[in-house]
Amino acid sequence: MKKILLFIFSLLTLSLSAQDIKFDVLSNAGGRISNVNSASFTFGQTFVGTKTNGTNSIRQGFQQPSFMMSVPGCMDTLALNYDSLATINDSSCTYQMTYVPDDNFEQALINLGYDNILDDSVITAHINIVTHLDVHNNSISDLTGIEDFTALTNLECHTNQLTSLDVSQNTALTSLGCGYNSQLTSLDVSYNTALTHLYCHDAQLTSLDLSANTALTYLACYSNQLTSLDVRNGNNTNFTSFMGTGFLAVNNPNLSCIDVDDANWSAANWLSIDPASSFSTNCATAVFGCTDTTACNYNLSANTDDGSCNYNSASYDTLVSSISIVWNGLILTTSGDYSVTLINSVGCDSIVNLNLTVTTTGISDIANSKSNLVKITDMLGQETPYRRNTPLFYIYDDGTVEKRIVIE
Repeated sequence: MKKILLFIFSLLTLSLSAQDIKFDVLSNAGGRISNVNSASFTFGQTFVGTKTNGTNSIRQGFQQPSFMMSVPGCMDTLALNYDSLATINDSSCTYQMTYVPDDNFEQALINLGYDNILDDSVITAHINIVTHLDVHNNSISDLTGIEDFTALTNLECHTNQLTSLDVSQNTALTSLGCGYNSQLTSLDVSYNTALTHLYCHDAQLTSLDLSANTALTYLACYSNQLTSLDVRNGNNTNFTSFMGTGFLAVNNPNLSCIDVDDANWSAANWLSIDPASSFSTNCATAVFGCTDTTACNYNLSANTDDGSCNYNSASYDTLVSSISIVWNGLILTTSGDYSVTLINSVGCDSIVNLNLTVTTTGISDIANSKSNLVKITDMLGQETPYRRNTPLFYIYDDGTVEKRIVIE
């Protein structure tokens, strides 16, 4: 006896909850979904089927059911618990955070779009791809958090209130501007071997070691309290300036010695240093003094010239006077040539010579000289008439020049 069964499937939705579930849509048609919190299955079309002689023929007439699954989870690829299978964000995302205790620093990051809440922390994934960061003039006193800017190549943090600065984790840095931090007392850039430009002027640095910065070509470290500066990086000749031209180290009154690759080259090319500063390839063993054997203050023990050499000198003056004069302690009443040797504090002789003409007319007889007077000029080179008690230059047609002063 044939029995006809009518199956009518309207919209059917099954909601399941399990960590590991199986489902059978049809006989012998099974599937598995693992590790889901919930799922929905929708059969969206009406179906009519028959069952004859106990044989299930439901598969023959089923018209393609559709399966719509909702898998909640974290859908942010920057999160630590990102779930690639999730289809609905359930607000469960967690992130690696960077500690930023200085509110002014964090606010600057908020202003730049790297953060949105002032809560002493920033999502690390938002900052570890930043290559250029400018947070200058923001009253920042603590730059903690900068260590997670690992891709940073350019950092501008000048004109703040920093007392220390750690950029040891920012190994990609090529340019660092931290000047005008008047309380900054220490700076370590030994890990920043890619650094080419360093601006650390107008601070309170007492020592600066740049020997590991082999790519460095520009240094501005003026107006500090440096007592030690090591620039032996093997790249000195490629500096583009030194105080205006690549190397700026003036206004360090306590800096007597600067370690460099070649002392002679630096002395000839790096002129922007204090008068008391000198260059050496090893300041630890340097003995400063005059190393020129022709100088009167030559120092046999010195191995580093400090620019203090003094030499014997001589000067010549011509004087016309109508009265007797006192010259270097001598009372002179008659015309003639006079010479006095003076000894300075370092033992150098200074020989001064005077050609004196004593005349009753107040001016020498220039017309009877062998050369013809062309003009008389003052000390500025401006032509002037004869004047008493004033230094003047007498220029003759044979090219000679006399400096005279007529005292009356």
